[in-house]
Amino acid sequence: MAEAGKEGEKQKEVIGYQDPYYLSTADNHTMQVGAMIFNGGNYLNWSRSAKMGLASKNKLGYINGKLPRPKADAPEYFKWDRNDNMVRCWILKSLKENIAGSLMNMKSAKDLWDEIAERYAQSNAPQIYQLKKELNDLEQDEMSVCDYYCKLKSYWDQLDDLEGIPECNCGALLKCSCDIEKKLLQMQERGRLNDFLMGLNGKYENMRGNILGMDPLPSVNRAYHLVQQIELQKQMTDCFQPSSETSALAVNRHSKSLGPLINFQKKDYKKIRMEKLGKKCEYCGMKGHLQEECYKLIGYPADWNKKPREKGNMKYVANVGKQDDEGNMYQDTPFDEGKEEARKQDPTLISAIVQQVMKAMNESCGGQSSNFAGPY
Repeated sequence: MAEAGKEGEKQKEVIGYQDPYYLSTADNHTMQVGAMIFNGGNYLNWSRSAKMGLASKNKLGYINGKLPRPKADAPEYFKWDRNDNMVRCWILKSLKENIAGSLMNMKSAKDLWDEIAERYAQSNAPQIYQLKKELNDLEQDEMSVCDYYCKLKSYWDQLDDLEGIPECNCGALLKCSCDIEKKLLQMQERGRLNDFLMGLNGKYENMRGNILGMDPLPSVNRAYHLVQQIELQKQMTDCFQPSSETSALAVNRHSKSLGPLINFQKKDYKKIRMEKLGKKCEYCGMKGHLQEECYKLIGYPADWNKKPREKGNMKYVANVGKQDDEGNMYQDTPFDEGKEEARKQDPTLISAIVQQVMKAMNESCGGQSSNFAGPY
């Protein structure tokens, strides 16, 4: 029984709103008509919002004159008066307090609506000029594609209200066979597509050319969708690609960390070479060893090859003598083997350098580890 009662109330409410004199229990004088507050400078948007609110409750007839005041002795007079007072309360609630205070003496909702329009509705010509100027100067700049398109759409909607495509009242379009109305809408769509493409940033230059090269041209909504996809791809690419400044800082940081190892190797090699060149044999006169280390006195090792070897068209004697920067000859000896090995790269040192390079690569890739096969 309870469910049947609720269903009956819902059905009664749906049927009730078909009657312009109907007021539900939720309708009260503290409600605000529409979603905007009128501040004296937003008449066009406020009036559109207010009309939508009144139309949802089937009360537009109270402000456009289609539901005039009945005679005082008519049966529906009290119903009309009650609804008219309610509509006035809704309109006044959606005005700023100082504006509402100056309109309290209006005798009907239509008088109130006409008074607001007469005070604050501007002439179409200056308003159209201002809107078109702002539309022509609008560019994306730092806005997202979504914000830029929404701003464009706002200008287009306001211009439609002020100078939309005229409607045919004589019925001639019903007999038209050339689709003139469709062609007019296509012209308007091409103009909006040009407005959208002209204001885009330079980074969408290629996409702009691709859209203009399509045949037939896409709608402005389709073009917006395509450009938005490119914007999302660019955002994903920027997330995975480190900036040049970040890369430079990483290289500089890791160069500093590897610097001491490389400098140590250079200094160590230079020290060994200077010690070697500081020796001179009194027996053979060569630099690089002392007399007690001279092979000519103590004998050559068993694996020492004194014969010249051929390599290509060049002949040379291996390990017999070397020449320094000043042209003096010096000779390697078995006693220099330890020092010669010191001149070679230490495997431990190489491993440390590789580890530092690997660390730099991991950090530059956003912390993702890289897999390399084989020992270092």
